Amino acid sequence: MGGECALKVSETRYKELLNGMTSGVAVYKAISDGEKFIIEDLNKAGEQIENVKREDIIGKSVLEVFPGVKEFGIFDVFQRVWRSGNPEHHPVSFYRDKRLSGWRDNYVYKLPTGEIVAIYDDVTKIKQTEIEQQTSEKKYRELAQSANSIILKFDQNYNCTFINKFALEYFGFSEDELMGKNPFGKIIPETESTGRNLKKKIEQIFNNPEKFADNENENITKSGKRVWVAWRNKGIYNDQENLVGLLCMGYDVTERRHAEELLQKTLDELEKQVVVRTHELQIAMEESEQANQAKSEFLANISHELRNPMHQILSYSKFGLDKIHKPKEKLAHYFKQTRKSAERLMVLLNDLLDLSKMESGKMDYTLDYNNVHKIVEEAVLELQLATRNKKLTISLVEHPSISTSTICDNYKVGQVVRNLLSNAIKFSPEEKSIEIAFEKYELESSNNSVPAVKVSISDEGVGIPENELNLVFDKFTQSSKTKTGAGGTGLGLAICQEIIEAHNGKIWAENNPEGGTTFSFVLPYEQETI
Repeated sequence: MGGECALKVSETRYKELLNGMTSGVAVYKAISDGEKFIIEDLNKAGEQIENVKREDIIGKSVLEVFPGVKEFGIFDVFQRVWRSGNPEHHPVSFYRDKRLSGWRDNYVYKLPTGEIVAIYDDVTKIKQTEIEQQTSEKKYRELAQSANSIILKFDQNYNCTFINKFALEYFGFSEDELMGKNPFGKIIPETESTGRNLKKKIEQIFNNPEKFADNENENITKSGKRVWVAWRNKGIYNDQENLVGLLCMGYDVTERRHAEELLQKTLDELEKQVVVRTHELQIAMEESEQANQAKSEFLANISHELRNPMHQILSYSKFGLDKIHKPKEKLAHYFKQTRKSAERLMVLLNDLLDLSKMESGKMDYTLDYNNVHKIVEEAVLELQLATRNKKLTISLVEHPSISTSTICDNYKVGQVVRNLLSNAIKFSPEEKSIEIAFEKYELESSNNSVPAVKVSISDEGVGIPENELNLVFDKFTQSSKTKTGAGGTGLGLAICQEIIEAHNGKIWAENNPEGGTTFSFVLPYEQETI
């Protein structure tokens, strides 16, 4: 929900931004591989410049609404920008269509989403001023002084030879402060990038005076305010056709530049949010796939776990009935095998019931002072047959100063120990060793340390991949190194974790440097709540 709200806020900001701009802004969507552009949006300034209503043109082809874009080359600019992704500045010469005529100044960009954005101004007055200046210097001066745009003239030494009234008011200087003066340090900031780039641009104009040269640069007013001006520049000649100066006409684009920066910032924020949402979706999909895989493996394994002992129970029961008159030794064997299969089923059913109780919060715990060392010894004794069959050696390591008496549920902690020890036996090669160690431990809880006892069971088995050390405690999950497809439900370690965490302790697994795995759990000596 947070991401959706942010997107709505960004969209509202985007609309307010467009309609607050004084430059026309139009958004086009390319179709048919850039052969056609559909109008998607137009701001209020664009409506005034184009003398149209936004609702009348949305969804229509740009050539249908503005046929002049083809004749004067702007349509070709759309196609180039859409295909290359590089922005272009396109000053349109005199145009005429069924509604309007004049000159435009276009800046065309491609958004990350694929749309084309045109930001443009009607520069008809500036162009008309240029034409009239060329025909009559007197008329030029009159027009220049009355024009609502910045007009400056410089000689080849960059000294100001003319500045109109609008420019003086715009920059906040008097005529005496600028006339005959170099503009650098006055209306042009003396920064390395601005000064160097602008001088290079002026040199290009003087070296190629037949062509107009356009640029936008940051300027500075007398009060120190930073402003952006879009300039059109052209060489000035004397009667002998010698280049004697430079004519510069400009208009303020500060608002547009700030709007572009804000628009880009908004687009960047949107793009980041899209990346974040996409990443979150990817993680959710991966987690869903893992859950589905774990569920499928669980169903396959539990089918095996249920079917195999049930099949043996039925088979040995039938043998017993068929051989009812046979010697007692045979019947005893059949009943013994039937009991073993039933016990396997009972373990599985107990795991399922325990998990159900834990998840519903209905698991009961009987707390008392119990010796964890004794609980471990009982589990070792209970599993000695399996240990003997694989010729394994089990050793208990305990420091004399360690107390192993804690408040806990004897049966539930024993269940944890039996599960961890059974796994160590199951996945250990024959004639290897299993070590059970007891240590003191400081358990961090609510910004303080709680004295606890740590029990570690180390084997010399196959180990667990590093990226699965935490996953093996998830329900229905088994390590890829120990998963054989021949049984196991992936519930044992999940139940162990539930029991230990219910005792306000913790349990984890880590691989041994020399091979094998160590499972450790920690129980606090005292319990406030459980």
